[in-house]
Amino acid sequence: MDRNTDKTGLAAIREEIDALDAQMRALLLARARLVEDVARSKADARETMALRPAREMQQMQALADWHASEKPPFGLSSLLAVWREIIGAALVQQGGLIVHICAATARMARDHFGVAAQYQTHDSAADAVRACDSDPRSVAVVPLETDFTPAGAAGVFARLPLLEKPVALCYGAVSFEPSETMVTLVRARVSQAQAVEGGVIMAQYGQDALIEIGSSFSGPLRAPLRADEIADKYGAAVVWLGNYDLLHVPDGQEK
Repeated sequence: MDRNTDKTGLAAIREEIDALDAQMRALLLARARLVEDVARSKADARETMALRPAREMQQMQALADWHASEKPPFGLSSLLAVWREIIGAALVQQGGLIVHICAATARMARDHFGVAAQYQTHDSAADAVRACDSDPRSVAVVPLETDFTPAGAAGVFARLPLLEKPVALCYGAVSFEPSETMVTLVRARVSQAQAVEGGVIMAQYGQDALIEIGSSFSGPLRAPLRADEIADKYGAAVVWLGNYDLLHVPDGQEK
């Protein structure tokens, strides 16, 4: 192949890429304008923060489904990372977000909430939880083994990372939008785990286990359980920690 022709062809491809980049910038700007409209519409609302975990997980699942269908030449993790930054920037437009972290969760938190969020680092996971409880407009990202009991309207609303074995929990007083696809997270002694109806051990540390109720989709769908329902059924033996959706990725899909 003639070298000059090859260079000309490569230049044309780069021009197409530049044109697509310009289109994507225009679409991002249009999206940002719509987010501004959302922020204005919520100006008088009583919501404590703009974070909507259920809505975000719907977006993540739509991306995962598209990725499985179209099989693009890039991994799902890269696709989700782009959208996590877009969502994080949108949260800042709507008032921002403070994320309490400790050393073990700093990177995961930034990957999930984006570079635009405000991060406050604490000496321990327990300190991060306490700081979150004192500020209902903030969230905390803590390791799975953190021993805490949700306070007020707060609870676990996600587990991280989304595509790998979970090692951290997202906690805070977020907008709760129950659905039949949500799981309920509880903590109990390992010796009592079998007594939790419909529960599957998600993690174990020492004598305690984190148990997801409803994480198996082979059975009938059920609504997520509230803290009072867990307390009525199991008493103090089982501690309700929260409710969240899981990302469902087909076996064999490139991550």
